[in-house]
Amino acid sequence: MIIRAGYSIAFQCSAPTQLLLMLNVHPSREADLLTPDVIRAIPNTSLESYIDTFGNRVTRAAVSLGLVAFASDFTIRDSGLPDDVPEDLPLTPVKELPRKWLQRGYGVMRARPLVRG
Repeated sequence: MIIRAGYSIAFQCSAPTQLLLMLNVHPSREADLLTPDVIRAIPNTSLESYIDTFGNRVTRAAVSLGLVAFASDFTIRDSGLPDDVPEDLPLTPVKELPRKWLQRGYGVMRARPLVRG
């Protein structure tokens, strides 16, 4: 089957802001794209992408004060079948995941305990 997908997301930034966006099709599915999966920024903003340690495409953007929007519209071929999931795979609630697993591979994005003083 052919699926048309996309999004339009907007942020109101109260100061210049660095964003890490994970909005693209996973690189393992790029061969299935029938039209390009391209992020458009409004206003036009410099976008730089890389593949993180988990194999996801991440897009970095430095946005100015004010409203910024990101959008994409693409088509992709898919079998329609559910993804394979090992039946014997245990599920761990997020609150029980070790902090180091949540931090792995994210450079400046580190989870920190909230300190109130």
